[in-house]
Amino acid sequence: MRPLVALLRRAALAAFPVAVLTGASLFSIQATTYVRNPAFQVKLVLIALAGANALTFMVLDRGRSSQAWPRLRRMLALASILLWSAVLLCGRLIGFV
Repeated sequence: MRPLVALLRRAALAAFPVAVLTGASLFSIQATTYVRNPAFQVKLVLIALAGANALTFMVLDRGRSSQAWPRLRRMLALASILLWSAVLLCGRLIGFV
């Protein structure tokens, strides 16, 4: 399981800067409009929370056996799924709000 998690983590860390660059490019087209958009504002907050969740997971994962904290690991995984799904939803709502 650990090699798969390490591979997926590296893939996510490599893809995140690409997402930031493409998002910044899209944002620059109508920056003043997006800044006032409530869906965009919520999206930014959710991205920050998802990042904090990922950082928490990585900090707790270092040096500990994954068997020592299965409930917390599951809660962080569920939070990650929910947060990133909400980020996607807010991204879609930007054009409609």
